[in-house]
Parts: sequence; C-alpha cells; structure tokens
Amino acid sequence: METHPPRWQAVDPIARRQHGLISLEQLHDTGFTRSMVRTALRTGRLTDVHPGVFRVQGAPGSHLQLIHAATLCAGAPAAAAYRSAAHLWQLRRDLQRVEIVVPHERRFSSRNVTVYRSVDFDPNHFTNKAGVRVTKPARTIVDLAAVLGSRELAEVVDRALVLNLVSQDGLRVMIAELARPGRRGPSTLRRLLDEHPLAGVSIESVIEPVMAAILQHSPIAHRFVYQHRVILDGEKVRMDFAAPHVKVGVEVLGLREHGTRQAVIDDSNRRRRLRLHGWDLLEYTKDAMIRSPTRVARELSAYVEDRERQFPGWNLLT
Repeated sequence: METHPPRWQAVDPIARRQHGLISLEQLHDTGFTRSMVRTALRTGRLTDVHPGVFRVQGAPGSHLQLIHAATLCAGAPAAAAYRSAAHLWQLRRDLQRVEIVVPHERRFSSRNVTVYRSVDFDPNHFTNKAGVRVTKPARTIVDLAAVLGSRELAEVVDRALVLNLVSQDGLRVMIAELARPGRRGPSTLRRLLDEHPLAGVSIESVIEPVMAAILQHSPIAHRFVYQHRVILDGEKVRMDFAAPHVKVGVEVLGLREHGTRQAVIDDSNRRRRLRLHGWDLLEYTKDAMIRSPTRVARELSAYVEDRERQFPGWNLLT
C-alpha cells in the first residue's frame, strides 16, 4: 500500500467527512482495485464494518459511525430513522440499536441493523445531521409513535418542542401527510397531541408537561396558571405554575435545572424574592411526579384549599 500514497491521500478527506468510513465504491473511485482493498484489510489499514463499508486505520469507533455505516451500506437514499434518528436529534439516547429506512421496493438487510421499508419516501422528509442522511424531526416523531410506549413518546415530543425542532402545528401537518389505513404512528401521535396538557403553549421544560398532566386531572386545575409571571421590584419573575389568588407557586425540578454556578445563584435569588413578597413555593422533582402523581395532586389540592380557608376572599395583586 505504501507504493500508492496518492490514493490514500484521496481517501483521507472522504473518511473525515464520514466519521472515519469509506465505501467500496468510493475506494474504487479513488483508484483502488479489489486486490488493493484485500491487502488493506489484511494489513489493518481498513476494517470491515458492513459489507462494502470500511473504517480507516486510526479512526475511533462510535455509535454515530455505526449509524452512518448502515446508511452507506444500504446506499442512497437510505437514511437513519426511528430511534437512530431520535438519537441524532438528541431526542433520546439509544446506543443499542441502529435503525434505518429505505424505499419500500428495495430489499436490504445487514447484521445488527433494523431496516424499515417505507412507501412514504418524500424527499422533503429527509435532511442531513452530523453528515448523516436522516429523517427530519417531525417525520422521526411520527415514525416513533408506532414503536414507543406512550410515556416515552410524550417525552420525545416534549423534548422536540423545547428544543424548537418542531411545533405542534408542524407535527399535525406531518401526521396528515403520513396518515393512511393500517399505519399506527399518525393516529397515535394525533391522540397524544389532542390530549396534551399544554396544547398550543410553548413549553420551556420537558418536565413541565408532567406537572401539567397532574394538575389537569385535579379538582383545582382551573385555579393554576402555567408560566405565571409577576412583577417584583420592577422585574418580571416567572414560576412554572401558580395559583395567584393565594400566592402559591409550584416549581418542577429537573436534573439539569441549573447548569451553571451563576444559574444556581440567580434561581436562589428569584425564589428568595418570591418568598419575601409573600409567595409560598412548592417544589417537586420529576421522579416524585412520575412515581406518585396522585399524591402530588392530592397535596397541591389540599394546600391550595387550606390557603383559601385561611384567607377567605383573598384577592391580591400579583
């Protein structure tokens, strides 16, 4: 191989664009013969990943590389889809599966790859992410609606909304484009959107809809306002949920709630100012809300009703 350095120089930029991968067709295009490829495999300069797809020496392996390898092996217009697409869009973490979609008329299979054959192969449903051809977020979510449980799907939808990858209207457009008899995903997703506790609202956290669902089925649901804002000392301060008539705020806490030291300080100051102005804050973690939604709803109802009894007719400016 050392007698053909120009060929390897042509391989390097291709492999860099493709997460350390190159296809047999691309090797042939750069001047490699089958004999040269066999020699490169024998000497370790290339490693088989999928039939006709190789990793170049020195390139680290990764799950992203495996996804890209599967699309290269299947050939255009194959694309990452379902859980692999969700992984690429950071809608969920899944390092166990490689899932791709190909046109329905194409017969393709490869080891450790789940292949979906689709009759819906509109070019407008696809794009590139991290150099990999992939279903767009809205198409990804409609596809996932056929394979995920309701809670997992709801989390994916809410994360996509928070990341501004989709809108609820955009999801409904994709549902209409893909709906047909026998296809489960569109109807499942439509039902989820119809029942979403924050339908039509721009959500700011993936765990806020969890609390919204709890409040939705509570007898005091109508007394709570989502993303309630008050003016304190000339500044706007927001609470996740609030019953303004009794100055009760509800905060939902996530593992990544703060992020930075300054964010922790700012949040502490915000909560202290709310309390100094007479607000009472109740805080719930995602774990508590998911494990004990009935208990959370009961606590909130009892607390708000108790405040109403303590301060009958209380109607404060907030």
